[in-house]
Amino acid sequence: MAETTAEKKHITIGILAHVDAGKTTLSEELLYETGVRKQAGRVDNGDTLLDHDEMERSRGITIFSKQAELSTAETDITLLDTPGHVDFTAEMERTLQVLDYAILVISASDRIQAHTKTVWRLLNEYRIPVFLFVNKMDQPDNLQSEILTELQDFSDKIVAFSCYEQGTVDIPEDFYESIAMASEDETILNTYMEQGTLSDAYIQTMIKQRQIIPCYFGSALKGIGVDALLNGLDAYTTDAYQTLTEAPFGARVYKITRDEKGNRLAHIKVMQGTLSVRDTVGEEKVTQIRIYNGEHYQTVPTVTAGHICSITGLETAQAGDGIGDYSDNPMACIEPVISYTITFDEAVSTRLMYTKIKDLDEELPELHLSWNEPTETIQIMLMGPVQIEILTQLIKNRCGVVPTFDSGKILYKETIAQPVIGVGHFEPLRHYAEAHIRIEPAERGSGVDASLDCSEDILAKNWQRLVYTHLLERTHRGTKIGAPLTDVHFTVINGRAHTKHTEGGDFRQATYRAVRQGLMEAGTIILEPEYDFTLEIPASMIGHAMTDLQSMYAVMEAPEQLGDRAIIRGHGPVATLRDYQLHVRAFTKGQGEFQVSFRGYMPCHNEEEVIQTHPYDPEADLRNPTSSVFCAHGSGFLVPWDQVKAYMHVSDATDTEQEQAEYTVHSRENFDYSIGLDEIDAILSGQTANQNAKKQIYKKKIVRHTETYTGKASKVIVTPKEKRLIVDGYNVIFAWESLTELAKTNLDAAKDKLISLLSNYQGITGVKTLLVFDGYKVKGNHGSTTVQEDIEIVHTKENQTADQFIEAYTHENEGQYQMTVATSDGLIQTITRGAGCQIISSRELYSAMEAAAKELREMYDIK
Repeated sequence: MAETTAEKKHITIGILAHVDAGKTTLSEELLYETGVRKQAGRVDNGDTLLDHDEMERSRGITIFSKQAELSTAETDITLLDTPGHVDFTAEMERTLQVLDYAILVISASDRIQAHTKTVWRLLNEYRIPVFLFVNKMDQPDNLQSEILTELQDFSDKIVAFSCYEQGTVDIPEDFYESIAMASEDETILNTYMEQGTLSDAYIQTMIKQRQIIPCYFGSALKGIGVDALLNGLDAYTTDAYQTLTEAPFGARVYKITRDEKGNRLAHIKVMQGTLSVRDTVGEEKVTQIRIYNGEHYQTVPTVTAGHICSITGLETAQAGDGIGDYSDNPMACIEPVISYTITFDEAVSTRLMYTKIKDLDEELPELHLSWNEPTETIQIMLMGPVQIEILTQLIKNRCGVVPTFDSGKILYKETIAQPVIGVGHFEPLRHYAEAHIRIEPAERGSGVDASLDCSEDILAKNWQRLVYTHLLERTHRGTKIGAPLTDVHFTVINGRAHTKHTEGGDFRQATYRAVRQGLMEAGTIILEPEYDFTLEIPASMIGHAMTDLQSMYAVMEAPEQLGDRAIIRGHGPVATLRDYQLHVRAFTKGQGEFQVSFRGYMPCHNEEEVIQTHPYDPEADLRNPTSSVFCAHGSGFLVPWDQVKAYMHVSDATDTEQEQAEYTVHSRENFDYSIGLDEIDAILSGQTANQNAKKQIYKKKIVRHTETYTGKASKVIVTPKEKRLIVDGYNVIFAWESLTELAKTNLDAAKDKLISLLSNYQGITGVKTLLVFDGYKVKGNHGSTTVQEDIEIVHTKENQTADQFIEAYTHENEGQYQMTVATSDGLIQTITRGAGCQIISSRELYSAMEAAAKELREMYDIK
């Protein structure tokens, strides 16, 4: 490994490209030119320093990002090689989060490919300065003038920093003029006009600020132009970390792997300060610091700001985390768009295999590896078939068994159809919160965002921030198929709290209900993932290809003809295009190539069909209630989403002037609808003696306002008195001796036995039963609700205990059901009593079930 010196600057550079552009070949040539290797490795020979994994060498592609150290005259460089195949985009994107600069390799023969556009977009989003290297200039018909024109059409910031002529590279004659003309800074243009040149400092700043993108031409395989690129990196890059070495230690984790001995490695970029062996990070101690060069490494005692290293000793850090005194959150990575189910041979326990391969979720977090309790299968998210092949090999190597993947399901999303104000109210006995949220469509690909636009005179800042937090803390679901909500902006515009009765959890409920109410009112649009594609085929087959693409709902540009070849570019649904490569190879007899890259989520081309195949009832979704909870006569009652606005305690701040005037006249002249805190207090406390008059007034207010809002009178909803039994599953299992003994050998058998016993009890008593099991320790678990033997069974999601679920469920349904909670957990007993629930212990439930069974036997004289 090249020595580093204190005088040199240090930068981290990532090398990126479309597959087969020559990225690994360029990496090897850079290592050779700087003396790291005595001979440049070749992909065809399988002797490259960076693609050292057996799967990479056998396939000739980069799968995992790698690190190498090299040095030029004035610069120490950490080079990070990244995958070029579209299936491993997430691996590449994780690496982007720690780069100072990027080298984007473009094939002179293939030019701008679909995946090149994806990489370009990501580089723009991460604001990473870029050096272009146009490779394979030695091949016939690759003319620099044509290529440069095409590149500058793609981005007018691209400037030629080298000139390729007959196997050599020179500096262009109009070098400084081109730089000055590309700049948006008039100072630089004036400087060039006065001096006829520009200093390296000027050029460094322009590149760092992405005002210009230097472009070098050459052939990595023949070693042409590589030295010019190295000279450019030496002259035109800057070290941003030299002044941060004295700051408190902080770093970003960008990757988790395990070495050949199974040691957990956290790959980090030190963003500030210094890290030494045996330093404590959080509550864990660093036991080793490694600097990798390909598959080999050396240990060092200390590493400073700006450097990339791998450390052992951190068992809890995850990819994307900030550690130490660094908390800057990275951008969300591209997520796979197809969900697969993994199964194994019948002789292999799928549940056991899940525990064995769970470590993959740390190393490849984009997989979202999870356990589906109802079907007892493993769920995983992937980008495409190559990733399936790699994952199959990984599992085989680590566990000795071969997994089977199903055909996969497209992962859809939803967004709001039009702007709306959603309102939510949560007011069971002794609780109070109301939230008004403006929900608006946002730019495609923007995800979910939120802001505050509410006066502190209306709602205190601490409550506003709590609402803001609740808006972003969970994945909200759409109302058509229950898909994750995206591309929306939430704005907190109004709300109300009570000085005595409002708790933090109340605003969580009010906020969630406000979002759901707004989505129900405005409606949602289903979004599907799309690919950008490039199809290269014999020119004689254009008609066949265009007919295919039209039938797959693709949008195409006009075909380009290059001699006897044709190129068709466009975009279309992943659902229709995902397997088209196989068809292309068949009808072109191997002469065609179909390449794709992820474009983003767009409106679904077959929404009605998707709705039919993804049945979902938003009003039956207990985890995402659409209704609100109000209180009258000391008791809570539910109001459906389409009537909620008639019951709100504060008005929308964005009503039209006419609506606001009508609302004001109605509320102030007919009754003071914006009730005061004294009335809220009376309602919440459930006083019955001298407060009856106020309650009757409150009831009249609700009915009279409903008449104005809907045009006809609506009666206050009568609270149903259906009985419900809520059972804390694991608490009961380990309180009953027979089930405890069974659980010691087979927990699933104990669960099944409990379900069967509760089913019998439900049949005898007629009381509907909800059985709740903890799932909070299962990483990646999204929770589930199923019905078995007519018992509704809930497995809570990761980081949600049965206590939390039962607390939320009982408070949400307070007043609607006559609920009994079966548990010996003192905390749950205390909490659920506050929701008006009856409590029986786990042992009392056992006695009640025995007594019921005995009574039934005696009734029918069963021996």
